[in-house]
Amino acid sequence: MRRPTLRIVEYHHSATAKYVIEGVRVNGKRKRLFFATEEDAEKELGRIKTKQRKEGENALKLSDALRVMALESAEKLKPFGKTVADATDFYVKYLRDAERSIPVSELVDEYLAAQKRLQRSEVHISDLTQRFGRFKEDFSDQPIRIVTTIEIERWLHALKLSPQSVNNFRARLAALFGYAEKRGYVEKNPVSVIDKIKLVDAPPEILTADQLQKALDACPADLLPCIALGAFAGLRTAELLRLEWHDIDLKRGFINVAASKSKTAKRRLIKIAPNLADWLRPYSQKKGKLYPYSHRWYHFNVDLLKTPAELSEWPNNGLRHSFASYHLAKHQNAPQLALNMGHTTPRMIFDNYREVVTPEEAEKYWSIRPKAAAENVVSMEAASV
Repeated sequence: MRRPTLRIVEYHHSATAKYVIEGVRVNGKRKRLFFATEEDAEKELGRIKTKQRKEGENALKLSDALRVMALESAEKLKPFGKTVADATDFYVKYLRDAERSIPVSELVDEYLAAQKRLQRSEVHISDLTQRFGRFKEDFSDQPIRIVTTIEIERWLHALKLSPQSVNNFRARLAALFGYAEKRGYVEKNPVSVIDKIKLVDAPPEILTADQLQKALDACPADLLPCIALGAFAGLRTAELLRLEWHDIDLKRGFINVAASKSKTAKRRLIKIAPNLADWLRPYSQKKGKLYPYSHRWYHFNVDLLKTPAELSEWPNNGLRHSFASYHLAKHQNAPQLALNMGHTTPRMIFDNYREVVTPEEAEKYWSIRPKAAAENVVSMEAASV
């Protein structure tokens, strides 16, 4: 196509624009430029010609490979209504974002250090370390600013875990990237728009009286008080690992869960059930932490006790679930149970912990005692007949 000639001509249809530059094209379209004086028009014409000459020289410097690449890229972008310039701008932004970011591994380490400074429990830190370890393994040195929602969502579902476990992973990652957002490492939390998996309303997993009796009978002496307290006082794992022997008052019959040791940071007193007192009495002279080996807790709780209890898997939160279900069946007092468990209302009892058990099963559960104590109870009952 023949290129139009650039020239200045007089314009007689305006009192203020007496000269016009013709032959100018912008994006392939004809454009006329108007000027009040011939001098102004000549300056602009000179500027346009200089620009055209430089663009022509630069075009001659392009290699054949670069010209072919530009044409091929333009064709690929055409169906999306985008140009090579659009693609370049997008990728430059991507690279600049990456430069301003930190790697996933560095974010995880920084976040864990912050959690330790906030004095989170050892159990909580251990849980975060384990979960983020899997995330670090797959994302490693990838800058967090360019980790996308789709990548995280695909990673979560590739874990092939239960819906609740996937939701738990999602919650931890949401906290991790929320921390990154507060510190300006990312513009927006990519996890916040990932939907939780809908959970089917299934009853909580609990232990039968026979399963718990077998687990307690086979339990190592140093672990047994924690298992008994979980089953008959409903303490959380983190609370058990913080509890000390002076918090257990067998004489007055109460467990003092101080605010500093409670998950909710609120003090509560839990009445010691008669059968729990029998399990704890041999330890009445002990001092220090109930169970100082927090790093071994999960090994014992899951691997060691499921075999004697004849379980293929140890129930998730099985001790606390069992306590709530059997306590409610025996005492029929949801408000008192909520106080014992550290809840503000009984609603949590019905939403999360209660499994319906019969009064007969509840009586059997609350009769679980050490063998010697159980024999004494039987002898006393026989003597009273």
